[in-house]
Amino acid sequence: MAQALRENLAHAPEEVPQYPLPGGRVKLAAGWLVERAGIVRGLRMGPVGVSSRHALVLVHHGGGSTADLLRLAVHVRDAVALRFAITLQPEPIFLGVAWPAPQRTG
Repeated sequence: MAQALRENLAHAPEEVPQYPLPGGRVKLAAGWLVERAGIVRGLRMGPVGVSSRHALVLVHHGGGSTADLLRLAVHVRDAVALRFAITLQPEPIFLGVAWPAPQRTG
């Protein structure tokens, strides 16, 4: 998958940050993917948003709910999937809340 991404972005002015993993796998920089998918730092969706300092950090500004935060997380995940055909997985473990499945396109 990382190789397909590199080929897809061969014309890009910068290299895709990546880190080797055991077994020949490669970890891609999720923050890089998020920002190149059009998610800007400081983005707000009502009471939640993306940190102005780091694209992978979602923040709560007060008055919102877990559902608001999940909507934003899904928006970010789906933007990356649409742009790169890569589905990001959340790092936190959700207790009592279902992580919505990606929407299939095409």
